[in-house]
Amino acid sequence: ANQRELEEMKKSWEDRLKESQAVLSAELEAEKKNAEERKIIPHFWNLSEDSALTGMIIHFCREGTSKIGNKNAKAAPEILMNGLSIQKEHAIVTNKKGAVSVKPLSNAKILVNGKTINKEQDLHHNDRVQFGPNHLYVFHHPQDYAQLVKSGKKVNQPTYDSAQEELAKESGLMDNSKKSREDLILQEDLIQLLPMVREANAMSEELDR
Repeated sequence: ANQRELEEMKKSWEDRLKESQAVLSAELEAEKKNAEERKIIPHFWNLSEDSALTGMIIHFCREGTSKIGNKNAKAAPEILMNGLSIQKEHAIVTNKKGAVSVKPLSNAKILVNGKTINKEQDLHHNDRVQFGPNHLYVFHHPQDYAQLVKSGKKVNQPTYDSAQEELAKESGLMDNSKKSREDLILQEDLIQLLPMVREANAMSEELDR
């Protein structure tokens, strides 16, 4: 009986090992496909205060139209985002033969390079795009990027801090002209608080609905 139990345990362990290997293989294949698609398909990649989490979320802008929305949308959106101030139908991203644009729906909040947009706007490589108060992304266009590199232009990759600085400038919080060291330190503190302020405002808006 013990021998049979041992054999069954061994078989069970081997089955679990095969299952784990199959799952791992599928995940590696998906990662490989994702990496290949990033080389050819325009996409958004996330900016995070934690640099280890930056670039961990990728949303592809495939040929045609892709709807951005939350999990409560009637039809599942191609690009799913959840959280404060993300509408059921938040935006439409259009990719027409490589020309990509974003258009807010209803009263959805979208900022491109720190500025609020109210109508369809073309996107260019390294544009900073914020959906709602805290979904901050960089738009990557592989073909545009290749052209920039080919033409010898220096391409600086946006960072979370540079994007927050841009948002602060556009909101009127930053003005470096004739400022003392103390003023600049205070300004730096304000920039760090800005995401929390935006989130608090978004929570207030949600409660008012």
